[in-house]
Amino acid sequence: MRILLLTQFFPPEMGAPAARFWDFARYAVGEGHHVEVVTGMPSFPSGVVHAGYRGALLRRETLDGVHVVRTWLWTSTDVSLPHKAANQLSFMLSGASAAIGLGEGCDVVVATVPPPTVGLAALVTARALGRPLVLDVRDIWPEAVIQSGRIADGMAIRALDVAIGLVYRHASAVVTVTDGKAQRLRELVPPRTPIAVVPNGVDIASYDAPSDPWPVLQAHGLTRAHLLVTYAGVFNPAQGLDVVLACARRFGARSEHAHVRFVLVGAGAMAEALRAVARRERLDNVVFLPEQPRAAVPGLQRASAVNLVTLRPRRDLHTVPSKLFECLASGRPVAVSADGEAIDIATRSGGAVCAPAGDADAFDAALSQLVGDADLRARLGAEGSTFVRAHYDRLQLNASYLDCLARVVEARGRP
Repeated sequence: MRILLLTQFFPPEMGAPAARFWDFARYAVGEGHHVEVVTGMPSFPSGVVHAGYRGALLRRETLDGVHVVRTWLWTSTDVSLPHKAANQLSFMLSGASAAIGLGEGCDVVVATVPPPTVGLAALVTARALGRPLVLDVRDIWPEAVIQSGRIADGMAIRALDVAIGLVYRHASAVVTVTDGKAQRLRELVPPRTPIAVVPNGVDIASYDAPSDPWPVLQAHGLTRAHLLVTYAGVFNPAQGLDVVLACARRFGARSEHAHVRFVLVGAGAMAEALRAVARRERLDNVVFLPEQPRAAVPGLQRASAVNLVTLRPRRDLHTVPSKLFECLASGRPVAVSADGEAIDIATRSGGAVCAPAGDADAFDAALSQLVGDADLRARLGAEGSTFVRAHYDRLQLNASYLDCLARVVEARGRP
């Protein structure tokens, strides 16, 4: 097959969509397929275009056999709604223009949303090329952002609702990441449209590869005498990282936890606010590391005694952070502060202790239990690793994804 993939986020950017489709694209190429990715100039989550990509309107690359075309998009460090909308709309226009020009001869167009503007760009592309559209839905917008409290209902939301509804109606198939989202999508897409569930999963091979995180850790004042409790990911409001600082505050007041260090690795809209709280409250047991290359994250997680997965309270109970699978793959126990499907998977894994989203008391109790019991940490780490390797190996999940695309292409080719 010749696969044309539209995604606003792609490596070297971090985050779930970039990782999901980088791994898928490489897998598809390895299976003999041709993959063309149309994406934006990398700028997530900082809002600053990465060095080496600035000033260009179009950039072509070939990465591990994957053909990547990067287009210009408007960027800003301001995370307010007008600036984010401008960023997303600019990629919709530049991405669709590039995809239509490059996609001649493709068999299927794949788009990953949110933002919904990528779906609109892909719909225009698929119609222009006369090819089927497969929509990859990671979050159901606009209802997800309404339920999170980030945006109030209004004209902009209604416009988004109409736009994404148009894409739903014209998709040949929909792929999503959790069973709960699939159930909700069944109410939104036409009855004839097939829906497949392909979870985010984890690239197991990257967690088996050797790496040495200690030069980076030691450069930030950390030693092997410290017990590391690590969060590695995006620092955005949805992650609810205030609960981590609340636990750090309590740990800092206990002499038995003097050796514990909370390590926060990444970047995002909340980064400076979190640093300011840590400075103001003199949380000397909190260490911030800048965003690291994706290949360095497994080593950092393996060097930790406990890894963290947090979400702020939300009415959407079907969100499962991809970092949950990554943390489990590290062979270290996971402390989870979340609700809904994320807690269900974490509990089934046998590799996590869990607390309700935003409940600092419960999260502190769960984390204290892990920190104080090395045998428990070893047992949970082993069970979690076994579970994720059996059920969420991205190698197997990518095969399922490829099968889904093949069925769409085959169905489209029938009279």
